[in-house]
Amino acid sequence: MLNPYLTQLVVEARIADLRARAARHRSAISEDPWSLANGDRREDETMTLRVARPGDDEALARLAALVSAAPLTPPVLIAEIGGEMRAALSLSDDKVVADPFQHTLAAQQLLRARAAQLQGNRRPSWRRRLLDRANPRARAATPSAAMRGATSQSNQ
Repeated sequence: MLNPYLTQLVVEARIADLRARAARHRSAISEDPWSLANGDRREDETMTLRVARPGDDEALARLAALVSAAPLTPPVLIAEIGGEMRAALSLSDDKVVADPFQHTLAAQQLLRARAAQLQGNRRPSWRRRLLDRANPRARAATPSAAMRGATSQSNQ
């Protein structure tokens, strides 16, 4: 068993090491990811994700024309930055159009993430995947698995 004084010294040394590593990491990153994906962003600009309304048809057609693409099939999610439409994603076919003269990478990524949420395409959590790997029989004990087993037995 270590002396409490020695334990405190070890903990303080570990904290100092972690702080030094964090400082090195911060200095290695010159800009935050938002700035890299969206260029020079002013603090007053906010990004809004919303579903397109009937009045947005003209703006969506203009955005599609910028990249020589066909108009998007509704329903459409729109990303507005600073009140200006920058990117749009069709929920029916996952097609994206974005303003080629603006930095829109972050907007496109957020549109795809929101579309996945709306469509329910979420992967199971890491805990669920870990539990399924650790105990494969637990998966067979779920009600849906029991129903699958019952229907396969009745088909025989």
